[in-house]
Amino acid sequence: MPFLRLALRHARASRVVSSRGFATTRTLGLPGSGEAIEAQALTFSEFGDPQKVLRLTPHKIKRSAISTGNSLLLRTLAAPVNPADINVVQGTYGALPRFIPSAFGRNVESVEPPVAIPGNEGVFEVLEAGVDVDKEQYAPGDWVLPVGSGYGTWRTHVLTTSSDTKLWKIPSYIRNSRGLTVMQAATATVNPLTALKLLHTFGANAGDWVLQNGANSAVGRLVIQLAKLNDIKTLNVVRERETPRETEQLRGALQALGADVVVTDSQLGRELAQILKDVSGGKGAKLMFDCVGGSAATSLAKSLNPDGKVITYGAMSKKPMMPGAGMLIFKGITFEGFWVSKWGERFPRRKKESLEYLLNQMASGNLQMGATAPVPWRGDELRLVDTVGLTLEGKRRGKSVFVFPDDGELDKPSFGLDAQLGKAVVEIGHNERPEGEK
Repeated sequence: MPFLRLALRHARASRVVSSRGFATTRTLGLPGSGEAIEAQALTFSEFGDPQKVLRLTPHKIKRSAISTGNSLLLRTLAAPVNPADINVVQGTYGALPRFIPSAFGRNVESVEPPVAIPGNEGVFEVLEAGVDVDKEQYAPGDWVLPVGSGYGTWRTHVLTTSSDTKLWKIPSYIRNSRGLTVMQAATATVNPLTALKLLHTFGANAGDWVLQNGANSAVGRLVIQLAKLNDIKTLNVVRERETPRETEQLRGALQALGADVVVTDSQLGRELAQILKDVSGGKGAKLMFDCVGGSAATSLAKSLNPDGKVITYGAMSKKPMMPGAGMLIFKGITFEGFWVSKWGERFPRRKKESLEYLLNQMASGNLQMGATAPVPWRGDELRLVDTVGLTLEGKRRGKSVFVFPDDGELDKPSFGLDAQLGKAVVEIGHNERPEGEK
């Protein structure tokens, strides 16, 4: 898609040097002053209920291993808790980790029984680099993202090397001149990347109409915004709310993001087909994004043009889509699945280019991310595991994100917390809820 390369060229050409945000190098985040750093990680040694199998595992990183060769010591700044992370712990996800004694990295003490570290998304800061590391490649203060699947981000520190192909350094111009926040960087590699690649990979062009269900989901909202940025029209399906007023409020919120048309699932069928015909001037739509499945998704797919395409990237209803023979034979509708992790493994260079584009859009204020529920990592196993449990039960207002701040960092604009939400959530106890949450 031309817009990606053009946007990157423009962004790189307009670099401005600044000291905004986290530009300065800090020595904080290095607990202990002895021969080893005291680190922690949430781990599991068997698949199962996260609240039963997750453990907070302390381990030591020897200082002698940090400064030698091409070693890199990273400090975690923030690490989200995504539904897919929970599925990994449960053993139900499409890609599962191996349990190994050396889960904390080479030159770090082994653990028994062998473990895995959950967490697929997050942002790290380089604390120290070995003597052989090219400072143009990595230097203290740099931010890096995990770009390989299953990196294991629910931990305080990572000891790795500068040759780690599962890491990517965020270009300094995005942080310095555009004011990228920790929370933006930490939440870039799953939902925003999925939304971008749905539009990019399957041929959506300026002026085209795209159908999507689950339009109020995190990916759905990002599809709306990215489509609007690139002159792609969207017809969005949401669940009808309990009252007409609530439905209209949701419709207005999505239209404010850039949605062209918002309909409810009660309008699927002939009514929706007529709406699409009217708003598109008879052009119709050739592409649909599905994260729901079931009969509602099948009904929406019937509105596609002949030779249209349905791309499934989720299954919220946990029910299969069952297209009729007529859709397949006479209309030639095709059905494909999309998994952003698999795409990233096949196209690592494109993944990094896409992330650069997305981070630019976030830092420039062109993409609004969903609300976050920050949870400071205080070394309290019960509280950390409860956070995962609340996410599993859907009892969080916003995406739960483990944050690892030095003193005072949470209050800085560069951390990027929603102040009102942060105050409500950041210090809740083991079994407490923010006011008003049920």
